[in-house]
Amino acid sequence: MAFGLKGLLLFGAIMVISATTGRIFFKKMTDQMPRYPFFLVLFITAIAVPFYFITLAIKTYQYKRKGRSLHARYLSAASIQTEIVPKHGMAKPVSEEGSLMMSIKRYTHAHTFPKLKLAAMGFLDSCASNLMVFGGHGTSGPLQALLSQGVIPIVLVLSVIFMKSRYTWNQYLGAFLVLGGVFIVFAPNLFTSEGAVYWPLMTFSANLPTAVSSVLKEVSFKKSLINVYYMQAWVALFQFLSSLLLFPLNIIPNFGQLTIQEIPENMLDAAKCFLNLQTSHADDNCFL
Repeated sequence: MAFGLKGLLLFGAIMVISATTGRIFFKKMTDQMPRYPFFLVLFITAIAVPFYFITLAIKTYQYKRKGRSLHARYLSAASIQTEIVPKHGMAKPVSEEGSLMMSIKRYTHAHTFPKLKLAAMGFLDSCASNLMVFGGHGTSGPLQALLSQGVIPIVLVLSVIFMKSRYTWNQYLGAFLVLGGVFIVFAPNLFTSEGAVYWPLMTFSANLPTAVSSVLKEVSFKKSLINVYYMQAWVALFQFLSSLLLFPLNIIPNFGQLTIQEIPENMLDAAKCFLNLQTSHADDNCFL
């Protein structure tokens, strides 16, 4: 479906507004519930699962009504000629990738795409979520927004190493400027308290699993052309399950700051805090 300039501007504006609003509420959430980062990680990841699977079910139904499979929408000769797939950051017709049969063979790999790879993506996304939420309370909102841009040069480096991608000097310069900007803004923290360095550094480290997951997804799209709704749904589910398995993060000193015995009570208080009910901590101010 093609969009004109007005459509692109509209969707671009919606994306900017939604991303900005999301960052504001993310910071407000971590500031209002600083004792309950593990609950917040579980809530954030859990709420995405039904959304993605409902979307997947709707798309599957739409394809079936048209007599097509979710993973075989490229199997007609007409669509092979007109559909666009990504390659090294550029769009190319599928017909340029090889013969019709080769395109069909590549796309049908999505039927048997290994769940282990989807689980790896979910685990990486879960690691990134934990680092962002646990470090979010001690990192200012503007600094969070800037530190998250550090994913750009990391993705570039990983793409060059593992995907043999090539970029222009302008792109390398842009990535270097992003990294330089992050350092300039973060540098003053090095001369203040330890917490002013530790939590922003944790937030910045979330860029590494995010970048690895991003490159892994791009490789998967190139090799199997897996349906994006299918991938997002299963990655979201594995992200939630991985977050459950990462509960030991709560007992790591200077990270979660809980004991195993305190985790159940902490989760109960977190649920009360989320519902704006009285918790066992008199100084909780959880109203979002």
